[in-house]
Amino acid sequence: MSQSRIARLEQARAAEPRPVDVPATIATFRQEGNLLWLSGQVAAAENGLVATGTVGADVDLETARRCARQCALNLLAQAEQAVGLDTVESVLRITVYVASTPDFHAQHLVAHAATDVFTEVLGGSAHVRTALGVAALPLGSPVEADAVLVLRDSVSR
Repeated sequence: MSQSRIARLEQARAAEPRPVDVPATIATFRQEGNLLWLSGQVAAAENGLVATGTVGADVDLETARRCARQCALNLLAQAEQAVGLDTVESVLRITVYVASTPDFHAQHLVAHAATDVFTEVLGGSAHVRTALGVAALPLGSPVEADAVLVLRDSVSR
């Protein structure tokens, strides 16, 4: 791993649209000891959402995977802004929510795309993950994800 994490994040983001700031009345992150809790991120990119709708009806699996990838990129950008990626030791947990029809049963395949981004950028060991189907998500995004990261030391910014 000769590339820095920032370089790997930029490489992963090179083909992806940039995230946008979405106004919120909640914290985008919270640090407790060596844990960094990241608020949920929808598939927002520079020009809006990657897609809108429900997976299994309006959105196909590959588009949903692109959305999950964007969610993970947004989470990593959030972590970089909060404490810097070099302070991240590992990913502890990811939760991926997929707005899907009742007969869509591949939420785990959508979530794999988010896992892949974290592995590409941070490397490291396996994390705990939950992938679940829901009726709807904010702004009509097909996917939302949140994460808990383990920091190398108690880092504050």
